[in-house]
Amino acid sequence: MSKWKVVKLDDICVNNIQTISSKDDFDIVYVDISSIDNKEKKIVSYQILNSKEAPSRAKQILNKNDILVSTVRPNLNAVAINQIESEKVVVGSTGYCVLRYSSEVDVDVDYIFNFCKSKTFINGLVKVAKGASYPAVSNSEVKNSKIPLPPLETQQQIAKTLDTAAELLAMRKQQLAELDNLIKSTFYDMFGDPVANEKGWEVFRLGDCLSVIGGYAFKSTDFSDEGIPVIKIGNINSGLFHSNGISFWTYDKKLDKYLLHPNDIVISLTGTVGKDDYANVCILPDKYPDYYLNQRNAKLELNENINVYYLLYILKDTKIKGQLTGISRGIRQANISNADILALNIPLPTVKLQNQFAEIVTKIEEQKALVKKAIDETQYLFDSLMSEYFE
Repeated sequence: MSKWKVVKLDDICVNNIQTISSKDDFDIVYVDISSIDNKEKKIVSYQILNSKEAPSRAKQILNKNDILVSTVRPNLNAVAINQIESEKVVVGSTGYCVLRYSSEVDVDVDYIFNFCKSKTFINGLVKVAKGASYPAVSNSEVKNSKIPLPPLETQQQIAKTLDTAAELLAMRKQQLAELDNLIKSTFYDMFGDPVANEKGWEVFRLGDCLSVIGGYAFKSTDFSDEGIPVIKIGNINSGLFHSNGISFWTYDKKLDKYLLHPNDIVISLTGTVGKDDYANVCILPDKYPDYYLNQRNAKLELNENINVYYLLYILKDTKIKGQLTGISRGIRQANISNADILALNIPLPTVKLQNQFAEIVTKIEEQKALVKKAIDETQYLFDSLMSEYFE
C-alpha cells in the first residue's frame, strides 16, 4: 500500500493530442512503432517524410518530453521520452499512447517515466492486453494505470535517485561490453582474420581437432527440482550460459556419457529459421559441479592441438559461424549436424600461442566476473528502489 495518494495516469495527463490531417502538406519527423529500443528506453530512429506520403498511422503531433508507450506487446515495455528537437513537426504513430502531463498538476516527467518502466505498470498492462499472437492495449487502458503521487519535490528526488542508479547500471554494463571487445580485439591482433588468414596459419578440419558428442533425449515429464542440471537449448542458444528455467535430473550412472563439467564447451545445434539462435558456443561455468547434456546440443571434446578459448572465439567469429550455419553459402537452415561441425575448416596457430591467448582471456574473465557481480548488485538495488516507490 502506497504512503502517498494514488491517481490514474488519466488524472495527470491531457486527454487530447493534436493530430495532422490528410490535407496537410509539410515535412514531418515520423516516430514509428519500431523507433523505440525497448532495452535502452529511447527513440533510436525516425524518418523524415512529407505528411502526404506518410503512413496512415502517422498522426499524433508530439511535444518535447511527451512519454510514448507502445500499445502493442506491452510485455516488451517499449517506452521513451520524446527528446527530438527539430524545426519540423514531430509525429508519432497511433500505435503509441502519448502521455503528456497536465500543467494543472504538479508532476515531474522523469518520475512518470520511471513509473512507466516499473513492473507494476508492465504487469498491469499485460493483464488487460487482448490478442494471443499480437497482444495490445488501448490508450484508455494505459491511462487507467494507477500511480502513487507524492509531492513534486519528492517526485523529483525519486526520479533523481532512480536515474542515478540506472546510469550506474548502464556504466557497468558498458564496462562489461568493453572487456568483451578487448578479448575480441586481442584475438584478431594475435591471430588475424580467421577467414582471410593473412598470417598464413595452417588450416585444419575441426574433425582433426575434436569430436562431437550429442545430447540425450531427457523426458521433460521426468524433470525434478533437484539433482544434476540439464543443459537445454534455451540455456545456451544466446552464446552465454543462462540458468533461467533450468531443469534437473536425478543422477543415473547409465547416463555418464552425457555428463558435462565446468569448462566444457557446448554448442546449440538447432534454432529458428531466420534467427541467429543456433550454432552458438559457450563454456560452462562453475555454477554447478556437473551438468547433463540434453538433445539438440552437443559437447565439443577437444584433443591436444586446440585450446578451448581459441575454439570458443573462432566459432564466435561472424564469418566462421556463417560458414557453419550456411549463411555465407546463401542457405538458411534451422539446424547443423555433427558432420557440419567436423567438416568446418579453421586456421590453427601453434598451441603455445593459443595458450597465451587463453591466459589473457582468463585474466579478463576474472575482471568480467567482478563487473558482473557489481551489475547484479546494482540491478538488485534498482529493482528494490522501483518496488519501494511504485508497488
